[in-house]
Amino acid sequence: MLRIILGSILLANVVRAAASFTAIPLPECAARFRNTNGWTGADGIASVALEDGRTLWLFGDTWIGAIRDGRHQHATMVNNTVALEYGRDLARDRLDFFWGRATNHQPAAIFVPVDGRGFFWPASGVAVNGRLFVFAQQIERTGGTGTFAFRGVATWLLEVTNPAAPPPEWKTVQRKLPYGQFGNARHLAFGGAAAVPALAQASHGHPLPDPLRCLHGADGGRGSRHSL
Repeated sequence: MLRIILGSILLANVVRAAASFTAIPLPECAARFRNTNGWTGADGIASVALEDGRTLWLFGDTWIGAIRDGRHQHATMVNNTVALEYGRDLARDRLDFFWGRATNHQPAAIFVPVDGRGFFWPASGVAVNGRLFVFAQQIERTGGTGTFAFRGVATWLLEVTNPAAPPPEWKTVQRKLPYGQFGNARHLAFGGAAAVPALAQASHGHPLPDPLRCLHGADGGRGSRHSL
């Protein structure tokens, strides 16, 4: 049975000294996401190294349609999509984009909440033992008219049992996490990042019986926000 460890991880314990770094654009990689037909843009991006050497890209709100003269045409926005990169060199690898199909054959999200409430924004994921695990925030609209008329209501663990299949054919088991707070006074959500610790073997060279998971989250109350 897979054990999921939800722990408080203070970033100060990981980074003990201030680091100096510079971020620069990689035009050859950014160009891979500039399409004028089909998948034309998204936010909320995360990547997962799959066990077969491919890389999975997770996206939140996504435009599906066409871009002409710099404008969306005949476009639909769906709440999540994915892409498969066939390797680890984004500038050169084959990259295929995937989304779901609604009953009316219109574009739809890949991941849809089984309880029928709202929609999913993928947060992070890991692949281990032939399975893919994606943490997703469940979001619902508040009925308001503003741009940000939505709220988080839960965090789910999505287990894809056949990640080698094309994403539209994935079989997904959804588990709602019994953690988190989504009220006005406090917003506590897990799933911002996930990793497999480098614990390949236990003592005496025996393999660990179950893989362990580390999960990063955020605690945001009124006027404050910090990592867990």
